[in-house]
Amino acid sequence: MMKFKLPKVLLLLFICGAMANCVLANAANADGKNLITNGDFAHVANGKADGWNILKGEPGSTVSFPLEAKDTVARIDLAQNKKGAYLSQWVNLEPHQNYRLSLRAKMSGGKLTFAIGNTGLNKRMFGETREELPMSPYFWDESWLNSIPFVPDQWRAVSFDFNSKDVTKALVSLGGFFVTGSYYFDDVTLVKIP
Repeated sequence: MMKFKLPKVLLLLFICGAMANCVLANAANADGKNLITNGDFAHVANGKADGWNILKGEPGSTVSFPLEAKDTVARIDLAQNKKGAYLSQWVNLEPHQNYRLSLRAKMSGGKLTFAIGNTGLNKRMFGETREELPMSPYFWDESWLNSIPFVPDQWRAVSFDFNSKDVTKALVSLGGFFVTGSYYFDDVTLVKIP
């Protein structure tokens, strides 16, 4: 009987060790310094989040920082189907490095965007609500889609990778555009990746 238990124990130890190595390797890759200031919107004073600029396109559009599930989030409400409203922040980059811009977002309806750009660099993703998500995101990387699907009023993690090329300073922007609705953002990170 002991003959059969020992190999099972060794197999179990091997599996646990392999899992621990995978967790440590992933933590090392994700350990880059977040270049976004106040990406969790935890620091807000007088209706403004530290580190963020507010760009309102149309009268009646608002930007606020409410608590949602014990967490402060950024909320943009567009009152008209015209110009959008955005949060933005300048970040310093190292030339010819790979980066990942990640965040959580949700919206009531309409279209949202998150982007990073400057002369020589323009990377942008769009999102729009759909009651039913297409099959493609389950089989392929969504980065090729023109519009990432969102289920209305449900949080979703989104990200994209890019190379900074010769750019050393870029503008990160988050917002909603052209469609009346509420747009939420949280946990914004920009990290260097291998």
